[in-house]
Amino acid sequence: MKPHPIPCLILQQSQPVNQMLETALRKLETNVTLHHAGSWIEFAHALSDTTSLIFCPARIKDQQGNRIMEWVQRHSPDSLVIWVSRERWESLDTRLLGVETCTVLIVNEDDLRQQLDYLVHYAALKNHFRQCKHLLSIAELRCQWLVDYSREPVAYVSKGQHLHANIAYLALFGFNSETEALKTPVIKLIKADEQKIFSPASFNAELSARPSHKILLTFCRPDRETFRAELRFIPSVFRGQRCVQLHLHPLGRINKQRVSKPIPAVVDPWATYVDGSAAIAPVTQMPVSHRTSNPITKPKRGRQQMRLRFQEALNLRSKEHVALRVAEPYLQTRAGKPIPWSMLVRQLQKGALRYKLDSWLLKATLSSIALAAREQKNTAFFLINMGAWVFNQPEQLRELLSRLSRNRSGVERLVLQVKLEDYAKHESVAVPILLALSRTGVKISLDIGQQSDLHFIPLARAARLNFIAMQVTKGTASRSSNEAELLPAHTLEMMRGLDELNITIMMDGIQDITTLNALCNTPATYLLGSILSRFPHKNNKVHQRKR
Repeated sequence: MKPHPIPCLILQQSQPVNQMLETALRKLETNVTLHHAGSWIEFAHALSDTTSLIFCPARIKDQQGNRIMEWVQRHSPDSLVIWVSRERWESLDTRLLGVETCTVLIVNEDDLRQQLDYLVHYAALKNHFRQCKHLLSIAELRCQWLVDYSREPVAYVSKGQHLHANIAYLALFGFNSETEALKTPVIKLIKADEQKIFSPASFNAELSARPSHKILLTFCRPDRETFRAELRFIPSVFRGQRCVQLHLHPLGRINKQRVSKPIPAVVDPWATYVDGSAAIAPVTQMPVSHRTSNPITKPKRGRQQMRLRFQEALNLRSKEHVALRVAEPYLQTRAGKPIPWSMLVRQLQKGALRYKLDSWLLKATLSSIALAAREQKNTAFFLINMGAWVFNQPEQLRELLSRLSRNRSGVERLVLQVKLEDYAKHESVAVPILLALSRTGVKISLDIGQQSDLHFIPLARAARLNFIAMQVTKGTASRSSNEAELLPAHTLEMMRGLDELNITIMMDGIQDITTLNALCNTPATYLLGSILSRFPHKNNKVHQRKR
């Protein structure tokens, strides 16, 4: 790989120090690029994703050192913060935010050049390591894609535990979901008298760098059905963890429940003596069945159950905010027809049934968050819509608060959204309830619909809202190129006010790309609605519940 130049950023240095640093950096053998920043805006624009050297005066370390560390950790975590001093020298150290920092001494020009040469080579090494890691992650992703779409049963295994399995592997062993496979050790799927062969072979394959030879083993499905298969271990990497790929080639199945009857001995007719004078017994005719075809069996109907999928919102500010996944549950009928959540809510809005639906949705979403945390994919928010029972049913509210308090590790990624209509009907108790929910660690969102008045800003400040969901009116979503016509002035003013309060804005109702382009220049963060069908997103696994 061709080495890239190392960016060097000089921040708020005096003129003599600037000249000394520039002279020392330009005399180095390594290719570097110099940038200067005299303000925080220039400092933010100069930061890049690559490893760079940031030279800061030591006099501002006590006053603005923490702020500089936060900015570097957010925008360029691999960079080195170098404090320039005339009094002391400090070696490389890692701070609490994970940013490496040191102090260089600029008294002697030769010593300064030697220090900078070491730091530039160290930054080049980090940059090279990051590029290699990026290429390896691409190769790992490509390998996982080939495994997922392979017709051969393949699974990732580490220390006898499943890490991932493709559809062919799950179908071969009769697993209903990948979660069931992850809970089952591989050793339980092998016949008891052959488990001693599998364990050392799997251990040696994880330490080796070559594929193993084929091994013939007998596997046992959870339904007690056995089959013989050729097994082969291939060393691999799954999400940064060293493991092996388990390749299976089934050779046939033997059902234990079917006991084969012994075949009776066949008598040789030529070896039997027949007396010619004996009377020949008449041949009895067997009754012939007139049915020539098998009876037609009716197809079995499925079970009615609740299912959950997540629609990932379009992140307009992906460099500053993580992904957002909106829960979209639906009811799968016995005939296979899905009933959307909106229709279920309209039918079951009154009474305790809406609470049961929301309780199921909350439980399924927390399970998805826990699964994402185990798979090291917990870098997204999960949004669910709650009914009006949050404000008018105290017992159910206490159960909700108790459940959220017991799941402290998962509620940090949970966003509970209520509608403005429900908030207005219970305005006297709404703010204390929302504050109590936010104290459990969840994020609070308010769906204000097409309302875009400025009086919502004090409301958002009082309730300590984290998210606001807005909807663009039909009249604003035109094809005009004028941004003022696409997004009204009062809507833009309200969005700016919410952005000053650090409230994340979600927009819905966008129908055309022109309005979407205009929305990118506003403080809006996420885009919801039917326009997301034009942008492909990956959904989470489907959770099922019998009804």
